[in-house]
Amino acid sequence: MKVLILSDFPFIGKGHKSGATVATQRVAEAVSKLGCKVSIYSSYYWGEEDNGQFKTIGRTKWDLIKHFDFYTLICMLRFFFSAKIHLRKRIIETLKIAELGYLYHVFKKDYDIIHSHDFNFMLYFLTKRLKRSPIFTIHGIFDGLEELDCPDLRYRDYFHEEERYERMFYEDAIRNNYFVTFVSSGLANHVSCMMQSKLPSHFTIIGNMIQTAELKHREVISIRGQYNIPQNEKILVCTGTVSVRKNQAQLVKAFSKLNECIKKKIHILIVGNDSQIDMKSLVREYGVEDRVHIVGFVYPHQMADYYEQADGVIVPSLYETFGMSIIEAYMYGLPVAVSDDLDAFADVYDEQGCVVIKNRSDEAICDAIETLISRSWDRTAIRKLCSEFSSDVIGKKYVDFYREYTKVQ
Repeated sequence: MKVLILSDFPFIGKGHKSGATVATQRVAEAVSKLGCKVSIYSSYYWGEEDNGQFKTIGRTKWDLIKHFDFYTLICMLRFFFSAKIHLRKRIIETLKIAELGYLYHVFKKDYDIIHSHDFNFMLYFLTKRLKRSPIFTIHGIFDGLEELDCPDLRYRDYFHEEERYERMFYEDAIRNNYFVTFVSSGLANHVSCMMQSKLPSHFTIIGNMIQTAELKHREVISIRGQYNIPQNEKILVCTGTVSVRKNQAQLVKAFSKLNECIKKKIHILIVGNDSQIDMKSLVREYGVEDRVHIVGFVYPHQMADYYEQADGVIVPSLYETFGMSIIEAYMYGLPVAVSDDLDAFADVYDEQGCVVIKNRSDEAICDAIETLISRSWDRTAIRKLCSEFSSDVIGKKYVDFYREYTKVQ
């Protein structure tokens, strides 16, 4: 089975990888392992590369020019004059749509499956043009999350335009019975409520997966040595891009309120790009710089060092469509503190490996931290919780979904 996978950012090569990009890469690896011949396409990648499992579509600027056509021009003009966003951003997004003709040319090749992870303005117009719709895997949503995902008022117009196209996409998807997967049941319920409609039978839930491939030739980082953490003190990890939605700021604030005797037993490592909040200044403000360490960006393959040497994981996020760090913690036998209002809570919760942050108060976070470090956890039992998120299990779900799709095309 020949599969073309569309990703928001390339996952061959170095550079920042979003959570959705990492999840997409794991899908590509899993279905390739199960016998699919996989190619990937990303608008942010030039040139061709093959890593033995999948290859990139080697687009060039000449490819975009050669396949530019009248339909692409109409779509660009339609977007430019209808989008209610800042002129500079409107120009940038309009230029991305110029790629439409070449992408349509790629789609016409003999792929059995075109699998898009999330969607954007360009894909919206492309789907209108195609005789068959791609399979869509939805990793997130814009509806109602502008204060969390886009706290900067200067960019709200772009966010709202994304919301508008999102609703248009789901109207088409429900009306035309697209094949769509969601990474969590809560995300599917959110879309159903947003559209005030029961979702079609070809909308299904397929969760994210853990990275089960063995990491070879990895230079191990001593976390305790790097941050001068004694062996008798606990390490708790919080991962994710530093932002309002990930809520690391409240974690720091809550930690500062912990009983001093308990606080002296714990070190918290905040791992992720600092994109919206100056965490180092915040840590100094609350006087916990000797206990809360701002790690910054860590490549996905290096995260193993942090999980292997940690004692627990905290997920303080105000909103998560899945929460990859939850199942990654399970893989390393780590207990997780997580709120019960996250989209994936019903999909990933198990009392053997979770502490529930019962509400959004600082006190609730403190209670969860105390429980994480004081309870006797069965690490072997926790590791078993990740079995349903293995690449074999999730990969097979995608391949079965592919086969169902090909039957009706």
